[in-house]
Amino acid sequence: MLPILAMTTAAIGLALSVVPSALLFAAPALALAVTLAIVALVKKSHGSKGLSFAAIGTAVVGLVVATAVAFTSLASATQAAPVSGDAEVAQEDAAAEPPLDEAPDPIGAQKLAVSEAEFGRDPSTPNGWWYLLWLDNPNPQTVLIEVPITLSANDANDVSLGVLPITKNIQPGKSVVSGYFKMESDVEVMSLGLNIPAEVTSTWSKDADFDYIDVSGITPGEGAGVTVVRGDLTNISDDEVTGVLVTVIARDSAGKIIAFANAEAASLAVGATTAFEAPFDLAVPADAEFEVFVEP
Repeated sequence: MLPILAMTTAAIGLALSVVPSALLFAAPALALAVTLAIVALVKKSHGSKGLSFAAIGTAVVGLVVATAVAFTSLASATQAAPVSGDAEVAQEDAAAEPPLDEAPDPIGAQKLAVSEAEFGRDPSTPNGWWYLLWLDNPNPQTVLIEVPITLSANDANDVSLGVLPITKNIQPGKSVVSGYFKMESDVEVMSLGLNIPAEVTSTWSKDADFDYIDVSGITPGEGAGVTVVRGDLTNISDDEVTGVLVTVIARDSAGKIIAFANAEAASLAVGATTAFEAPFDLAVPADAEFEVFVEP
């Protein structure tokens, strides 16, 4: 009777040893099976020795299997916990202090303000007008992408005489948007209407705030009856600079913008200096002051 009971208990213990959640019950069952088998062997009146030895063998196998399952389960739990913890720490560190060469993501929409807007007749073109906008992007290292600006030329009653769509990338800080438009007839433009989205798409740039061009030697002069401003551009960055646009703004003694002129530099090697010449469309008053704005 005892050999059969020992064998049955050993079989139950072996079955429980392969289930991680049942290991707590497998060990007592296997220990009981070994005890019953040993008692049966000592007391010869309790039946077959072969069945008792089989019960002991089954119990030993069960103990080996239970031990292996326990170690495997423990190892899996130990490996899983640090992966989650490290991921959380990495995410917190990245959110608190993003690497200098990587963009904080997402940036989201940013605001853009118009700090100054002026316009006037273009003396070189019949029915032509010029405009100049000072735009302020207060977001450091953030370039505003393809900002849609709608410019409206209005009469004295603020009725639109025509519209001009403009699209431009805006660097951090102040940017200049300048250009020309032509009316269909000789009408008087009395004001400019501006339509700029309250928030625009943006992207991050680690070099957006870097002063890569030094402007020096600004000298106003005359040429062919108009004012010409000359100066020098020096590449003070660590890379070649291409496609530089220079905007020279003339202000009267009261500080009002009265005209602008443009010049371009195709490319500047590292440390190189090149001269620029920006001719206005008119003779600027002698007491005018000049501002030079450089952008890619």
